[in-house]
Amino acid sequence: MNHFLTDSISLGSKGNSYQSLNRAYLFSVGVIAIGFMLLPFFPAMSNLIAVACLILSLHGRAAVSFMLLAVVLFILSLGINAGSYFQFVYHESDFTSYYNNFLTFDGGLNGDWFVYSGGIEVGLPFVNFILSFFIGNKPYLFLTAHLTIQVVLLIYLARIIKDRFELSVFEFGVLLGFFFTFYKYLGMLNHMRQAYSSIFVLIAVFSRGKSQNYFLLVAFLFHLSTVVVYPLAKLVYFYRGYKYKRYLIYLSIPTAFFVFFSFDFFSRLSLIDNFLMEKLLFTFREREDDSAYISSVLYSIIKIIYLLPLLLLNELYCQSSEKRNLRLSILAVIIPVLALSFLPSFVSRIYEVILVTSVGLLYFYLYINCHSRGRVVVRCIVMAFLFILNFRWFFLDESFYARYPLISSEPFYYFDAMVEESTSISRFDLPALEDINKN
Repeated sequence: MNHFLTDSISLGSKGNSYQSLNRAYLFSVGVIAIGFMLLPFFPAMSNLIAVACLILSLHGRAAVSFMLLAVVLFILSLGINAGSYFQFVYHESDFTSYYNNFLTFDGGLNGDWFVYSGGIEVGLPFVNFILSFFIGNKPYLFLTAHLTIQVVLLIYLARIIKDRFELSVFEFGVLLGFFFTFYKYLGMLNHMRQAYSSIFVLIAVFSRGKSQNYFLLVAFLFHLSTVVVYPLAKLVYFYRGYKYKRYLIYLSIPTAFFVFFSFDFFSRLSLIDNFLMEKLLFTFREREDDSAYISSVLYSIIKIIYLLPLLLLNELYCQSSEKRNLRLSILAVIIPVLALSFLPSFVSRIYEVILVTSVGLLYFYLYINCHSRGRVVVRCIVMAFLFILNFRWFFLDESFYARYPLISSEPFYYFDAMVEESTSISRFDLPALEDINKN
């Protein structure tokens, strides 16, 4: 068996008793039904229910229909929640350009295929071309369509992992739940090209044979950062044995020093009028001040905080044979991110999908493989942590509900806002995010 994140996977859920399956199935479907009933009034709670139902999934074939219901509920609630967030607010948001690109097709091939990277990155314009046959000038339906496609790709990625590592149906559902929990949909919408590219890179990493090359080609057509992301993903998921993980950890620090002290050299190279050089060296362009670097470091630290509970639980509740392995796997994710955190847009754009997928897989591994004596405690703590995260993201941030409220007594109160129409927006006529924050 190949290795991902850890050297071995010994999933212990196979062989569980099925005596109470019918009762558990009826209870679970009842919970899902509550999620669907809440959808017209309280979509954020429906999203939380969908994720919880996947992580607390069922065993056996009966779980397939249950998971299908949970995934449908997740996609619907996710689209509604995403539509509550204002787009076209500040010019740094790439979503405006993607929507304008979508409008240029108008059901025909004579649209804007982008000038980025010498016209090589045609993946996203192609998707927009296909969507132009089904969606009018409705930006929030356009947004929901892209979210749906990305979620389907995440499900396909989870399916490849299931087949490769012979996971049970229960484990597949749990894996989906963790993927969905850490999926940053607003970031993925703002950096669509990188998001699609990274997901296809991960699919390539876990695929076998020649199909890897095909998925890599598709990833390359979405974003040229594939040439950087693919080797990084290979290192994170398929380095074998303890010594390779240690090499990755130890080499991250000198690599960071080399990059840091080579800024001036790379900044000069980035002035070369060549689209490949411009793409590869975008991060090294000179900045007006240090705020971009400071923001990048803070952003990376916040991302790494998600793994701290995992480190603690591993030390307290895992068996000694697994503790060392999982500790090294967690550090092999944390240290490279912190070492290169000073590079603006490295984590937020290039490495985002790889990082959040790694976090989801590590939580999945601990959740499934934790020692039987501490299994109930670990699972309760993990579920509580995930509930707090989702509560923070969906319930406490007022900016997520600028277009319509979190909850309403009027059914489908968000419908009119979801089908709102908009023509092309002049992106750089929008104010800068810095100016908005000052106000």
